[in-house]
Order: sequence, then structure tokens, then C-alpha cells
Amino acid sequence: MSSLPLRLNTEGYFTDGKNVVAAINKKGILWFPGGGIDDDETPEKAMVREAMEEMGATVSDLKPAGRLEIIWEKEWASVERKTRKKQYRGDDMHFFTGKLVRLETPTGEGAFTGKRLMPIADAIAHIENHRPFEKGVHEYREMQKTILQLLLSRANHPKSEGF
Repeated sequence: MSSLPLRLNTEGYFTDGKNVVAAINKKGILWFPGGGIDDDETPEKAMVREAMEEMGATVSDLKPAGRLEIIWEKEWASVERKTRKKQYRGDDMHFFTGKLVRLETPTGEGAFTGKRLMPIADAIAHIENHRPFEKGVHEYREMQKTILQLLLSRANHPKSEGF
């Protein structure tokens, strides 16, 4: 077991109350806004900042949707993570749901371009059809799917409970 710390990280699932979520399909991988939590930030502040930087999304009504420790396994090392693997052993991921207020042009480094809204059902299908092999990625994708299923249920039944 590595003695390196976990990287504090966020990921958000933002809807307009209907059946769409802020997400992007980039080279076959589904991405939601999120990123690292700076030393002077709360997870909520980091989530709001990352949503704006990556997607140009103004968000509100943030609600915690779960937390997951993900240990980066050998095969889950993207180019970005290969550099981070020298400092961290994985992510301490804070998940949020919230309201998508508006989309503008993103301005941050690594900003997502192109289509930034996706039907929630399509996002769920994408996750189901792209099953990862590693334990850490599998748990992460299951968390994503659970959150998306709850958002879809809430959109179809606005008085339903959750998060």
C-alpha cells in the first residue's frame, strides 16, 4: 500500500430539472465537470469553480451525492494521472448534484468544448455499455450510474426523494 495521499477531487451532475445533464463524450469517455480541490477551498467551492472552468456552467443548489476513495490502478493511468501518480495514490472523490443555471463559454485550462448537455438516459446507457475492468474504475462508474439514475427518477417524478 502506497503512503502517498489521496487527491481531493470533485465531480458534479447538474440538470435543468428535466432529462438532461451537463456532460461531454470525449473520445468515447463520458466526462462530468469536476476537478481538484485547492488547499483554500471547500469541496463545494471547488465544484462551483470547476463547473465554470470546464463547462462554462453556472450551478446552484449543490447537494452532496456521495464520496468515494478511488485507488488508481496500473491500467487507469491516463497521461495526466501518470504525472499525478508521483504525488498521489488515487482520488478522494466528492460527488455533487445541483441545478444548471446557464451555460457560457468555458474559460479554464482543459475546458470542454462542443456539446455539453446529454440526455440522462444516454449517459446511463453509455456507462452501462462501457464497463471497466478494474475494481476502482468499476466502483466509480457504478457511483456515476447510481447518481444519474436518481436524477432521471427525480426528473420523471419531481416530488421523489433523494440527495
